[in-house]
Amino acid sequence: MAKAQLKDTAAENSPTRILAEYIAGFAYKNIPQEVVSHIKFCLLDSLGCALFGSTLPWGKIITSFTKELGKGKGALIWGDGAEVPSTSAPLANGTLIHSFEMDDLHRVGVIHPGSEAIPAADALVHHVGDVDGKRLLTAVAVGYEVGCRVGMTGGAAQLRRGFHPSATSGTFAAGAAAAKMLRLSSAKTVHALGIAGTQAAGLMAAQHASMVKRMHPGRSAQAGVYGALLALKGFTGIEDILEAPYGGFCSTFIDQPKMSHLTDRLGDRFETLNVGFKPYPCCGSNHTSIDALKKILRDQPEVRADHERDQTPCRLALRAQKHDHRADESSLLRRRSASRPRLLRRSGYGKIHSPQRCSTDDQKN
Repeated sequence: MAKAQLKDTAAENSPTRILAEYIAGFAYKNIPQEVVSHIKFCLLDSLGCALFGSTLPWGKIITSFTKELGKGKGALIWGDGAEVPSTSAPLANGTLIHSFEMDDLHRVGVIHPGSEAIPAADALVHHVGDVDGKRLLTAVAVGYEVGCRVGMTGGAAQLRRGFHPSATSGTFAAGAAAAKMLRLSSAKTVHALGIAGTQAAGLMAAQHASMVKRMHPGRSAQAGVYGALLALKGFTGIEDILEAPYGGFCSTFIDQPKMSHLTDRLGDRFETLNVGFKPYPCCGSNHTSIDALKKILRDQPEVRADHERDQTPCRLALRAQKHDHRADESSLLRRRSASRPRLLRRSGYGKIHSPQRCSTDDQKN
């Protein structure tokens, strides 16, 4: 009896179950208007990123590949219009959103929730049928909130270990959004999260001279859809995926996870409002350096003649990612590297943002 009571108490205090109940009970009428407005902005921003991403070499490759996976009723590939199964579309659309390092960002969680939650929710619109805007926004909003909170347990810690936090934590953003679209019960949502989370993957070495980093969120979005659809059919997942002491998400990916972020003031405080938008197409930790250099160039023109002598300061989070340790000129590394803002002084700022230049460079790799 004592063991049974302990098990029941553990289940009641399970962050995974608490989040699952939150997802299942999440309703449009209870979303603050400022959150609704912010999510609409996130949707527009993400769609814009995806449409541009569809014109880039890696966007074209992933679109072609996704169509080769098979045709069928499901969802459209953005920028192309082809309809593919619901389990395939998120791979393409999530990749397209993340294709140019411009997608939205939760700084503390180090997660790009738009590239995971939105493709996952969108993939199930035709599957469900008769979906209005409120239902879609509700699913996207809860995906953002859950994904950001999971990321906050240790986004920077994941980076230090070489994992891509948006790819790993993003499986929960996608799983939550997909579960809400299907209106799963809290019990089945536990399994949806458990199936999505066990697929978490993404290595930060992908930032060096490869296209595959862009695909990380696409795979995460796909994992979320897999999780929800399988749970709907009765397939089971890891019921304590977030808190399991051995092999759980937090215990595996993070040295000292901050578990309180998962449920702290859940329903009252919305981390979604802390999701911001990038002014520059590069790693978010570069932005303060770019702003500083722009101000220096604007206020002190003489610095242009003395650009070689200085070193660009960068945030500790960026140093932890070891961006400066490989001499590579691919467009992705230019977007990730702490040394690349120095190009502002050498190239007149504009070249670092040129899509044409980046497309050409990556076609060489």
